[in-house]
Amino acid sequence: MLIKKSLLYFIFSFLFFIIWNYIADGEIEWSYVIQISITISLIYLFYEWVKVPYQWKKDKDEEN
Repeated sequence: MLIKKSLLYFIFSFLFFIIWNYIADGEIEWSYVIQISITISLIYLFYEWVKVPYQWKKDKDEEN
């Protein structure tokens, strides 16, 4: 599920930046669009990964 959402963020940001580049400049800078889309996807993945609590921390607290 996490990968699917990240892929959706990539696709939507990719399309958004393609349209934005085309409207603003009249041409598409592919390297910029791909880099920013990948960055947005990785930030989302990192954010979702950080939200998940550590299982070892829970186990450690239960032992004490």
